[in-house]
Amino acid sequence: MKRARSDEPPLSSSLCDEPSECPYLETIDRGSISFDSPPICTTTLATTHIYTCLVCGQFYRGRGKNTPAYNHALEEGHYVFMGIGGEDIENSKSSSSSLSSSSSTTIPLDPTVGKFYCLPDNYEVKSSTLNDISLAFTGPKYSAANLPLLDTNKSLSRDNFGSKYLPGFQGLNNLRKTDYISVVVVALCHVKPFRNYFLVEFDQEVNERASLFRPYSR
Repeated sequence: MKRARSDEPPLSSSLCDEPSECPYLETIDRGSISFDSPPICTTTLATTHIYTCLVCGQFYRGRGKNTPAYNHALEEGHYVFMGIGGEDIENSKSSSSSLSSSSSTTIPLDPTVGKFYCLPDNYEVKSSTLNDISLAFTGPKYSAANLPLLDTNKSLSRDNFGSKYLPGFQGLNNLRKTDYISVVVVALCHVKPFRNYFLVEFDQEVNERASLFRPYSR
């Protein structure tokens, strides 16, 4: 029996037993990173096993030899990537009927999601200096005790571009004439029952609506 081909080769044990600071972390350009666009490989249009280049912000598939991410690292000298998963469109379509008949469905996550890798050497990078990027990808987590602070906090924070914003009410990026819908979403976020549901209660519910609602709960 032939072994199934995978774009995710095993990490080198000599490099990953004790992950250390990557020498290329200073090449990361936080201004180029955006998680607003769908995770689709720039080269192949694949939607699974997607990694974002933390230098240029482009999406590429795989980490193994000759994969788009691997080739991008060699050709462009961009070495730091973050796993962002993606969606298997064909499998999600075939399983739609089973999702609709089940009141609660747990969708397995790609184990590389949220992890950082150095290519082409293919070792995992673990550094506290990357925590802000992880938080931007996963979104902040709120508890019921945090919610009143959104209504009383007056302290401003600064983003990576130096712009000030009020935590909890940061504006949305304009994705080609989407400013009108952004205004509606921001307005809805000021409606407390609606806001509180998506920040706290929704994360406690995993069902067939997750693929539609979860992006708006971040």
